[in-house]
Amino acid sequence: MIVFLFGVIIDATDYQSLVKEVKWTDIITALATIVTTIVVYVTYSKWLESKKREDAYQTSKNYISCLVNISDLLGELMYPFDVCVPQEGSMVINRDQSNSLLANSNEAIHKLITKAKELARIKSELSFWNVRLAPELERNHNKLLQAISNVVVVADVLQKQVVWFYNVEENHLNAISNEFNKLKDRVSVAEVLLSLIYSRKYEGCFIYGK
Repeated sequence: MIVFLFGVIIDATDYQSLVKEVKWTDIITALATIVTTIVVYVTYSKWLESKKREDAYQTSKNYISCLVNISDLLGELMYPFDVCVPQEGSMVINRDQSNSLLANSNEAIHKLITKAKELARIKSELSFWNVRLAPELERNHNKLLQAISNVVVVADVLQKQVVWFYNVEENHLNAISNEFNKLKDRVSVAEVLLSLIYSRKYEGCFIYGK
């Protein structure tokens, strides 16, 4: 079609027999169709690239939002234990109060597990959009997931110990205290890793491919 049109435009003698039946309006229409097709293709390509960038930025924001949720959940996890674990000078609570608080800590444990999985999934999605974590964040990502796992393991043990203390037998205070201190250490590690991320600006967290 393009060769034919060029032949018409330059009025090549080899195409005279073919041009006899062709009207200039047909040629103009054909050219307009080609130009329109090119414009549509270029416009679509630009829109597609813009959409990819938007999705890439949204996924990176989802990663940061997930980190914020994890930070909040660590606080939600610790509060019930701060109240329920018997400590010198702490407020004395009864079984019903402890069970209500421990229901919250149990929920926080399960939410942490879910959020850790979500964080890993979002990181995988980042690579799909040609986005990478900055080198320091890349190193801290797996450390954070391991830190969360450590928090969950210790919190689950402490949860069972405190439930037993209030509902079955008030003993093993030393074991409960030791486990609580261990949990505080594990949470502190996770919070330090999170603070390293929060100390950076958004632009310093991600590397966007072209």
